[in-house]
This record gives sequence, C-alpha cells and structure tokens, in this order.
Amino acid sequence: YSYSNGDWKNFGTDAGIRSRYVWSTVEDAQGTIWAGTWSGSLFKRTGNHFELVPGMEDFSAPTPALLATSDHGLLVGTGIGLLRYESNKVTWLARKPELLSPDVRAIAEALDGTIWFGMSGGGLGRLKEGKLRQYRRADGLASDYVQCLHLETNGTLWIGTFNGLNRL
Repeated sequence: YSYSNGDWKNFGTDAGIRSRYVWSTVEDAQGTIWAGTWSGSLFKRTGNHFELVPGMEDFSAPTPALLATSDHGLLVGTGIGLLRYESNKVTWLARKPELLSPDVRAIAEALDGTIWFGMSGGGLGRLKEGKLRQYRRADGLASDYVQCLHLETNGTLWIGTFNGLNRL
C-alpha cells in the first residue's frame, strides 16, 4: 500500500507483485521503491507497476530486509543470507557455511561502511573491510533472534532481540 494526499493505493498482483506477502520495502536515493516478498522475489517500482528485477528471477528464499546503501547499492536480507543487488547483479556477502542460521531480518550501515545485520536464530552479523563476524548469545546478546537494529550517528548500535534490548 501507498498513502498519498489522503488516499491509499494498493499494489498487488495487478500491479506486478507476484506475492501477496510483502515483507520489506525501501526507497533509494533516486526515489525508486523496492519490495521484497516472502516468496523470495525482489521487485522494483516503475511508474504504477512493479517489475521483478533481473538476476533474481529464480530466487525463492524470503526477503524480509532491504537497505538502500550510501553507495547506491541495495542490501537484501534473505532467509539464506545477505546479498548486494547492484546494476542487475547479485553478489553474496554472507551465507552458509560462513554463517550459522543466516536468516537475515534487519540491516544497518555505519558511516564507515560497516554493515550490521540481525538474524533470526543467527544473532548479529558484522561485515567490516571484507571480514565477517557473527555475534551470538554466548557473546553477550540477549538472544540469537535479532529482529531490529538502530544505528546512531555516534556509532552506538541498538539491537532488538526476542529477549530484550542490547546496546553495542
């Protein structure tokens, strides 16, 4: 749905979105609206229509998290890991076997380019200067089920989990 000038507009199958279960949306710096669905499809809005993006036609894992990055790319959190979508190309950043339980549900990008991502069952991931680190309950998280992230400009990361709030 979109709300503008007091009116709601529904974007469903008639507008090109193949799944009724939209899990994530984001608007990038160019004003393009992206939508990720439970069936794994990634859609891009063109006018009043959504199109399946090239390079992800056969993708079937859920896409519950999207983040438009400062370098004009798109980070896509999926049920099987984290990927970058840019110029119709998919590049995997983190997935099995590097990650345990790689179901990415939240993404944040720090000013220095560090990418933080929360996973359902996999804890917190950090991708910094090409190096991947995974933080779990054994490292001090309240839970391995991270649902939301908030990154402050001073670098403080707030981590919302099933069992409480963490501050890093």
